[in-house]
Amino acid sequence: MENFQPNIDEKWELIPDDFSITIKTFPLVFHHDYDKYVTYENGNKIIAPKSLLFSLSKYENLNYPIHLKINQEYLKPDNSDETTVFTIMEFSEDIDTMYIPNKYYQQLEIDRLIASENIVKFNIINQPLEKATTIGIKPFRSCFYQIPNPKQYLEIHLKRSFTVLQKNQIISLIYRDTHLDFDIVDISGEDSEDKDDEKSYSIIDTEITVDLQQPYDYVEPATFPKVNTQHKETTEPEPDPKPEQDENNSSDSRFPGKGNKLGSM
Repeated sequence: MENFQPNIDEKWELIPDDFSITIKTFPLVFHHDYDKYVTYENGNKIIAPKSLLFSLSKYENLNYPIHLKINQEYLKPDNSDETTVFTIMEFSEDIDTMYIPNKYYQQLEIDRLIASENIVKFNIINQPLEKATTIGIKPFRSCFYQIPNPKQYLEIHLKRSFTVLQKNQIISLIYRDTHLDFDIVDISGEDSEDKDDEKSYSIIDTEITVDLQQPYDYVEPATFPKVNTQHKETTEPEPDPKPEQDENNSSDSRFPGKGNKLGSM
């Protein structure tokens, strides 16, 4: 009987409109099998204990996968990031705490963490998210276009690291031994008339058209004024006029004297 879920005989309940959970939370790097989940560092995927799944499974109208956000009260005033939507991608049996990417853990209010012994409040987003169909992405660096197939790279790494995206969100994707930053300048779903910039879209099990834009560090090629390389037609200079010959300056006057024929006496 130990393999059965503890609350299997409990009655079904409905999730309230304002539903939240409180759970002890640590940065992902604290996980004992961190190398297995290191790719989660640059995304919105998190790991939760299976005990949380047992406590949530009593709700009849719970939507999966489970999306949630950190409650505003637990974030630093200058790092309040209401746009980050997390997705629980795994419920593990060998842990009893929630693990989130390090960059989001650093946004938590330290004094509150100490006072609550690392217990953090998360608000659950239980309504289904619209599937994204088109995403406009603007790289921060031009070196991104040195990747042989940039669109294929984005398709693979976006879905590997993220489940939910939002307009004006800045994301970071791993490439070899570095990271590349991108700005989600536009995103839309089947309802193209909905222009809510704060709306979150799911990219799970959906076909997405990626619109790549010029990077932020793009510099227009230098242009120079055109030089006319065609030679102008040159006119031959008019010959100098012949000097007028003097009547006394004839060919005869130039060779004075008497001429004789050869062989004559």
